[in-house]
Amino acid sequence: MENELKELSKYRMEQAKQCIKSAKALVEIEDYKGAANRAYYAVFLLVLGKNILRREFLMWNFLISSVWLL
Repeated sequence: MENELKELSKYRMEQAKQCIKSAKALVEIEDYKGAANRAYYAVFLLVLGKNILRREFLMWNFLISSVWLL
């Protein structure tokens, strides 16, 4: 299970890197609202990825699931 958690964390970090690249590209075309959205999502993914390694991801999953039920 530890390996799976590390892989999931790595996947989230890669997603965050892609969001940062997208944000930079959006700034280049002066889409600042889109860039802010991608940057915000990158931070969310980074926090999610770090929390997976700290085993706090269960609380995140619960919170995210709860939001979708609203």
